Amino acid sequence: MHMRNILAIARKDALDILLNKTTLFFLISPILIAVLFAIIGGLLANRSASTSLLLYNPGNSRVEQYIGNVLTGTPIVHAHSSDEVASAFGPQDSHNNTPYILGLVVPPNFDESLRAGSHPQLTLYINGGALGGNDQQILEHALSDYARSVTSPQPPLSFAVTTINLLTPATP
Repeated sequence: MHMRNILAIARKDALDILLNKTTLFFLISPILIAVLFAIIGGLLANRSASTSLLLYNPGNSRVEQYIGNVLTGTPIVHAHSSDEVASAFGPQDSHNNTPYILGLVVPPNFDESLRAGSHPQLTLYINGGALGGNDQQILEHALSDYARSVTSPQPPLSFAVTTINLLTPATP
């Protein structure tokens, strides 16, 4: 076939597509849907941008590695004091845009206290907007499992939990 014939056929098909609105719609709609999903995905990604854990661990307890294994893919940011963790979360609805899903304050000599049989207290700060109630229970269970792995038979551990950005049910 000659190039002139090929160009004539392509020109005729292009005109048919442009003049036939149904065909044009079906050709363009996958592109529009892909752009729409990209925009929605970008908005949702910005909403769930809080994906890191703020940790204060002055005694370098092994609980940090344990939490890192439980919350895989969650980067751990080290705080310099327990007050830094508390101020990053604050009371309910005071820090709606905190960049952390979880704050954890580990007391000094945590592992040694567990082995000695005392009841050290972990302080958890939970961003309820990013971490649901079931996730909180799984996390507390994982921390209890860690304590159980350090001492047997029962975990001598207690939690002080503060949750911010609680999800409230919509009122009709």
